[in-house]
Amino acid sequence: MSIKAYVSVAHKLGFTSHQNAVPLLRELVLHNESDQTYQDLTLYLQTTPAVLEAKSWKIDRLLPHSSLDIRDRDVKLNAEWLAELTESVLCEITLCLRQGEDELFTVNYPLEALAKNEWGGDAMMELLPSFIMPNDPAIDRLLKATADVLHSAGKRESLDGYESKSRTRVWELASALWTAICNMNISYALPPASFERNGQKIRTPGTIIEARVATCLDTTLLFASALEQLGLNPLILLTEGHAFAGLWLQPQEFAQLVTEDVSAVRKRIDLKEIVVFETTLATKAHPASFTQASGEALQHLTEKNFYAVIDVRRARMQKIRPLALGGMTAATQADGAEQLTSHGFEDAPLLPSFDLDVEIADEKNATNRLVQWQRKLLDLTTRNRLLHLPESAKGIRLVCSNPGVLEDKLAEGKRLRIVSLPNLEMGGRDTELYQQQTHENLRDEYAQLALERGEVVSLLEQERLEASLIDLYRKSKSDLEEGGANTLFLAVGFLKWKKAADDPKSYFAPLILLPIQLDRKSALSGVTMRLLEEEPRFNLTLLELLRNDFALVINGLDGELPTDESGIDVDGIWNLVRRAVRDMPGFEVTRDVVIGTFSFAKYLMWKDLVDRTPQLMESPLVKYLIERGQENATLEKSGDIIDVDDLDNEVCTQELFLPLPADSSQVAAVVASAKGRDFVLDGPPGTGKSQTIANMIAHNLALGRRVLFVAEKKAALDVVYRRLEAQGLGEFCLELHSSKTSKMDFLKQLERAWDVRDTLTAQEWEDEASKVQNLRDKLNEVVRLMHKRWPNGLTLHHAMGRVIKDANVATPKFTWPDNTRHTAEELEYFRQIARRLELNRDAYKQHGEHFAPIVQTDWTNGWQSSLIASAKALPEKIAMLEHATDALMQATGITVEDKEPVKLAQLASFCELLTKAGGFDLSFMFTPDAASRIEAAHMALTLLQEITTTKARLSVTYPADSWQQVNVPQLQQALAQADKKFWFFATSARKKVIQGMMQQYALNSAPDLSADLPVIDLLQPLLERLAAMNSQTNTLPGWNGLATDCRKLETTLALAEEVRSTLGSFASSPQQLAGIRTAVKTLLIDANDLLGSAGVVANLSRNLRTALTGFNEAKTTFCGLINAPGETTSIQTLRDCAANILQRSSGLKAWSDWSRVREEAISHGLMPMLDVLVQLDASDTSATDIFETAYCRWFASWVIDSEPLLHNFVPAEHMSDIEAYRHHTDRLAKLTVRYIRARLCGVIPAKNELVKQGGFALLKHELQKSRRHKPVRQMASEMGDAMSKLAPCMLMSPLSVAQFLPSSQALFDLVIFDEASQITPWDAIGAMARGKQVVVAGDPRQMPPTSFFNRGASDAEDDTEVDMESILDECLAAGLYNHSLNWHYRSRHESLITFSNHRYYDGNLITFPASETRQSAVQWCKVAGVYSKGKGRHNQAEAEAIVAETVKRLTDKKFIESGKSIGIITLNTEQQKLVNDLLDRARQQHPAIEPFFQQELAEPVVVKNLETVQGDERDLIMLGIGFGPTEPGANTMSMSFGPLNREGGWRRLNVAVTRARQEMMVFTSFDSSMIDLNRTSARAVADLKHFIEFAQRGPMALAQAVRGSVGGYDSPFEEAVANGLRGKGWHVVPQIGVSRFRIDLGIVHPDKPGDYLVGVECDGATYHSAATARDRDKVRSAILEGLGWKLLRLWSTEWWIDKEGALERLDSAIRNLLEESKATAVMATAKEEEHDDICGEITAIVGSDNLPLTSTIVQGSNDGEISAPVEVIKQLSQKSEDNDSVEIVVPNLKYASSLPPEITLPAQGGKYIVNDLQEWNSRVDSERFYIGGYDETLKGLIDSVVEAESPLLETTLVQRIARIHGFNRAGRLIRERVMELVDQHYHVAPDLFGENFVWQSTTQQADWNTFRLPATENDIRQIDAIPAEELRALMLHTKGENKIADITRSLGIKRLTSQARQKLESLL
Repeated sequence: MSIKAYVSVAHKLGFTSHQNAVPLLRELVLHNESDQTYQDLTLYLQTTPAVLEAKSWKIDRLLPHSSLDIRDRDVKLNAEWLAELTESVLCEITLCLRQGEDELFTVNYPLEALAKNEWGGDAMMELLPSFIMPNDPAIDRLLKATADVLHSAGKRESLDGYESKSRTRVWELASALWTAICNMNISYALPPASFERNGQKIRTPGTIIEARVATCLDTTLLFASALEQLGLNPLILLTEGHAFAGLWLQPQEFAQLVTEDVSAVRKRIDLKEIVVFETTLATKAHPASFTQASGEALQHLTEKNFYAVIDVRRARMQKIRPLALGGMTAATQADGAEQLTSHGFEDAPLLPSFDLDVEIADEKNATNRLVQWQRKLLDLTTRNRLLHLPESAKGIRLVCSNPGVLEDKLAEGKRLRIVSLPNLEMGGRDTELYQQQTHENLRDEYAQLALERGEVVSLLEQERLEASLIDLYRKSKSDLEEGGANTLFLAVGFLKWKKAADDPKSYFAPLILLPIQLDRKSALSGVTMRLLEEEPRFNLTLLELLRNDFALVINGLDGELPTDESGIDVDGIWNLVRRAVRDMPGFEVTRDVVIGTFSFAKYLMWKDLVDRTPQLMESPLVKYLIERGQENATLEKSGDIIDVDDLDNEVCTQELFLPLPADSSQVAAVVASAKGRDFVLDGPPGTGKSQTIANMIAHNLALGRRVLFVAEKKAALDVVYRRLEAQGLGEFCLELHSSKTSKMDFLKQLERAWDVRDTLTAQEWEDEASKVQNLRDKLNEVVRLMHKRWPNGLTLHHAMGRVIKDANVATPKFTWPDNTRHTAEELEYFRQIARRLELNRDAYKQHGEHFAPIVQTDWTNGWQSSLIASAKALPEKIAMLEHATDALMQATGITVEDKEPVKLAQLASFCELLTKAGGFDLSFMFTPDAASRIEAAHMALTLLQEITTTKARLSVTYPADSWQQVNVPQLQQALAQADKKFWFFATSARKKVIQGMMQQYALNSAPDLSADLPVIDLLQPLLERLAAMNSQTNTLPGWNGLATDCRKLETTLALAEEVRSTLGSFASSPQQLAGIRTAVKTLLIDANDLLGSAGVVANLSRNLRTALTGFNEAKTTFCGLINAPGETTSIQTLRDCAANILQRSSGLKAWSDWSRVREEAISHGLMPMLDVLVQLDASDTSATDIFETAYCRWFASWVIDSEPLLHNFVPAEHMSDIEAYRHHTDRLAKLTVRYIRARLCGVIPAKNELVKQGGFALLKHELQKSRRHKPVRQMASEMGDAMSKLAPCMLMSPLSVAQFLPSSQALFDLVIFDEASQITPWDAIGAMARGKQVVVAGDPRQMPPTSFFNRGASDAEDDTEVDMESILDECLAAGLYNHSLNWHYRSRHESLITFSNHRYYDGNLITFPASETRQSAVQWCKVAGVYSKGKGRHNQAEAEAIVAETVKRLTDKKFIESGKSIGIITLNTEQQKLVNDLLDRARQQHPAIEPFFQQELAEPVVVKNLETVQGDERDLIMLGIGFGPTEPGANTMSMSFGPLNREGGWRRLNVAVTRARQEMMVFTSFDSSMIDLNRTSARAVADLKHFIEFAQRGPMALAQAVRGSVGGYDSPFEEAVANGLRGKGWHVVPQIGVSRFRIDLGIVHPDKPGDYLVGVECDGATYHSAATARDRDKVRSAILEGLGWKLLRLWSTEWWIDKEGALERLDSAIRNLLEESKATAVMATAKEEEHDDICGEITAIVGSDNLPLTSTIVQGSNDGEISAPVEVIKQLSQKSEDNDSVEIVVPNLKYASSLPPEITLPAQGGKYIVNDLQEWNSRVDSERFYIGGYDETLKGLIDSVVEAESPLLETTLVQRIARIHGFNRAGRLIRERVMELVDQHYHVAPDLFGENFVWQSTTQQADWNTFRLPATENDIRQIDAIPAEELRALMLHTKGENKIADITRSLGIKRLTSQARQKLESLL
């Protein structure tokens, strides 16, 4: 079945399970492994018999390849049935999944239902306390008997539990209870075998007291019930086959419910905190005393037999309640139990008082809180090794008769070897006889001689001595690195003392402590001892004890110790002490000499707090922390905090001093560090906290501020110092960590600063800073414009991306005025319009052709009624109009093609015009030259008018126009001649001429010739012109020359012209014009009688005019109702519209709605969108998408046009600016260092300028001395201001602050604390108070402070320790501003931080993807090992596997050449020690690996445990869990994981899983499924389970939020670019990464599918998300390039302007990088081959490379016979859970532990080679995938795969085709498209297991009898992808007993799933 159920059920169940809510179902997951979606499923659960109520779950849908985790697992148990059960019953659980009536699967699980009084053993370990019944009535009677015992013994009868606060009283109560139960005479019953594992029935207290019989477990529970009722905290202890009880002597409990570490119990017993007792002794005839019972119980506390201790108090805290009594309690006697025997009461031994850290003091009292913190630092109990060094303590006692000589030799600088004392009695010698003969002690004499030759002697055997030395070497080294203090001392002399004179016990406190160091050059070399350059010390803690407890003050020992000629005066010091204690009994000085670890740190810090109490209250922050909780306590908040996003706006480059690279979150912290505000710097792992601190220091030094940097770990200080030293600022940073505090080192550091000289002009700094500022502003401006959010809510980048992706030729083009500025509300309104258009578009589709003229938007019932009435009336008016028109056209013969009202009105007017022509001769207008005639007529009329006007000027009338004949020139000549005569004659002559003219022209009067002749001279030419026109005018009707009636002729002409012009407007074609012309001619000439006002034509014209009027009125009414323009609406349209209204009136409402939104769209400028929308089908792009794209196009174009920076954008210039910005930023960083150095040097005088007084003179004097320099603290005090000038920055541990800085030291401007989560407040406040401003750096999600480093060397790890509060927690609780760093740099592969980021940091860390496609760099290695409980507390096989892996790596030449470092992490110290021991042995066997362990290396191989690993990082981290099953093959295991079970265990796990830079391996001896979260409430254990799942399955094991490289695109622009690149043949992966930062596009290397060739960054959201230009254009690219990325940038502006060109340039750049990559690969291959030729054979430990991965044996380096098979589990490529993407094949990772197996090819087998279709890259076109014309290409692709690989899985074929087209998922449509062609040409058939396979033909399937094995690693198939026929053939071919393993190996499969195994087994 393709649906699998993953179910975890309880194997045993009882009534107590119901009562304590223990679930039956612990896990219930359904997984759909098929490609089918299942819907409407029901899952049924029931049991037989009915242990529980039947339950069912409804499942709506189960998607392909997805999992459903059913969280509702609350199954109601049948409580009544369980309560009545008296014997266990075997039951069966049935789970059934149904789909309707179809049963998909049914599975059964066994279940044992227990009797009510039955405990289930191992499976119900945590529920055993429920059988403790303090409320049983029998317990009350028992307590009464207990009180009676106390009364009889003369003790207080009150049963007061812990109220007395006395361990003695608690012991008395327990003893009295013991006596009371002994008096009951209970008999012992043997328990069932292995009851502690299998369980047993439990007798209740009432049953026991009544029947007087009980097993060991019964008596234990009886005692526990009574003790709990007494108010005490009982314990149940289980050992092999036995149980007994215990109790806490003070109110405490273990950290977890079940503790499996016997040493934790023994230590509590030794501390008198717990008493245990053998309960079965109370059943003896003569019971033992309580003390004897306690002693007997101690015999069971061995590692071999111990099973677990169960803390009842912790059980009650976890809500495990006592079992309900019901009918279980037997009837008890009403009176007191008959006591046959009476046993006496036993007094308590001497016990200490309560020593719990109970906060009794009032927290509101500031002084009390400070006192409490001081007390935390001073331990004056004998647990302090400085006050008592027990014999059992780990240390090396030396044989030394003269310790003074030993001290002298060490003081001289001698290195001494530590050797074992040989057997001096060999050869029969007798030491006692030797002493009698020589009076010398042979042992002392040998030791003296050994000292002279440089050796010191120990009594330990050689092997134990070496082990002890190595342990001390490791511990002292760890203490120095982690705690900041040297703890290794040579204790010279001890004070033997007693607490009281009569105290039988003596204590031994060391006196003189010489700081020493153990040196070990290699694993083969021995250990030597030398004196450190620190000051020898007297035991100051002892002095404080003597002062406090004994009022004894010994002067002269709390400062510099007395000296002799060589070192300190040992004997003199001893004598001082002897004299002081001589009168004190029990006090004595001994001459013992011991090498051991002692810690002075706490005392020195206590002393500092006590001495500086007034100064503490001067610090506002420290004062607030002390007073926090008081009413008036307030925290002063001064100084500004600049938000990250405002950095570039608020901070100028001239104000920022950053010598090291920094991201915006770091820059913000640096800026804040100089603003005076105290704050917390939250630095998650790998976020560059140390680099930020280094920049903080540099920045503050540049501002002239003094800085104190404090960290407890040496590594934390070193990493900051190294960064500053590398930049050139190390000389001014004084290291005063304990390892750097020799007086000479101190002086040399100061001298280095004194010798520095540097100068830099202010102008040089200002110039460079200005360049960076200008470039930064320019780059920011481009980004600001691209991503500025305009009033409409859009950004230019988004708009451009939208257009680039979706725009096409159909996209409408909006046009709004240039000054248009839309608001977001307006744009949203536009979107609403587009959405409404979409919603109402159906109305247009249905009624558009019927209701198109209707544009009414407001629908009402009244309107619709009126419209219908109007629609009914309108057709009648149209009919009348058409009738009138037809009659008129028939009468006149005039036709019009367009019978629209306008034309008809014209027709009526024309016909009315024609009626005016009645009686007129207009025939001339039809002549061919009618136009010229009419024109001539008009000219003639003009001439006539002019002649008439001119004639009027004549003086007389000339009859018959005789002026025409006047000879003007002749008359003028005659008159001229007359005028020449004498005046008398002249007059006569003129008269004669006039008279002659009168006669000639018949004039009635004499003319005035002087006036008339010029006029006649004008008239005669006019007449000639008129005469010239006679040919044209003679035919005009009424033409009569000068006598023509001009008015009539004008009327005729006007009528003719009007007819002619009107005639032309009727016709739309020559033919129509000719017809109308003919009709008019006939009317005017032949039928002129019809014309006239009373003619037929006139009547018909009037009828038409009337019809038109009626129609227009109806149309006006109708058009008014439909809101349409009447003048443009045709009659046919109106007729059709009216008809449609009458036929489809029900659609009027929908049409009005559409019209309304359409009108809104048009009114807002959206008309272009309407034009496009109405052309599209409903299935096409939605209206909102069309609008969005169109609007974005308009908006983007407008923004670009309005911004010169954008429309003048040149990509090359912008990239040049970016490069310049990077260059100048780097140069500014270098100048920053010079600036700081110059500023600091400026205040330091030269050596030759010194005066004789002052700090510099003192320093010069000390430098000139060769010995006996002043102590550091004294120098710091006496140098004064000179010290701060030479060392403006000091790097110290909290201890060195207290040790070396005098109380009067001036305050630092800034104190920075690092790793503050590991520093307690009492350790920190002393240093905090030394600064004006404090920055507390740390991570509250990492390691809390613990007492781990305060334990002595003899103390074992104690899982019950409670974490302490940290100064970081205090500051956060106090409300300090919290600034977080969030750029993660450490992990070279995101998977290394993914789990932690997801689990602990809420995904807030910004991580950067690696340039490779593998899913994860975290792998799980399962080891067949077991956890050794008890004293061992280690896992031998797992440790061997880790060591073997380490050796393999260190002997692998490629690993060595890579320069990678290795770190190993264990969960406890025992496993750490074992790994270290095995590594030592491996180093001895393989000397070649020794250099990797040398401490001089920057990163040697390191082995750390959870408590010590914080702050470390390595390239490869191996995490060994260690804990696991205690027996081979066990199905269950303890839920105890040491420190992970503590409250802060998850913080430890967070540290452990974030240490790797490049790779992490997780070694376990169990599967994650074995961690049962129902058995533990520890968060860290749950997280460990999920982390192992993550290591096994990769990111798929986490939530959807962290799945990277499978999502969509950041913006449409990136999607368009990706599609363009795919079209060029590249394999493009979008959004690479799993955190907030993603690389937009990754191009997979075609030759290396496991790597990315190049990353393409687009200027989208990821680019814009950077807070500063530094982040965006410098830091981010530098990080990615450091991770191996080649980066190309593409600008959206460039793509917008020239898409094709930009794509071509990008493609060309990628191809160039590909060629470079290929050339580099060729060179690397050649170099590797050359190297292989030179190199010899690899170490034998790598010789197992040919073993298959699943059976790789990692041989332990210490024991050739013991080996553990390690299964390296790698994440297989799988489909995403939501089926969003096709399967991405991830190449297997090649780790040193498992080189790829060689696949051998049997003779009969063939090769299976995957066809990756690379040759088709250039021919595929994803956009044509669904088009029928693409069938040929698609078939060719299918053919290529099927012919090469058939038979192959149908799913594989579909995914292959989908992948080559760049589809992210192979969904239903793609599958159907492919399989449609496959079904046409090939044979598809299911195999035996129901999987569909594609065969070339039925013949191929029928004849198949062979098998194929993968040709290479990339051709490996999983079992599901191989048909049953092929598997069967391979099965028949394979020989041997273990066929499945052989087949798996042959097929190259590295991990066989259970389903695949079942398939193979079924074929067997």
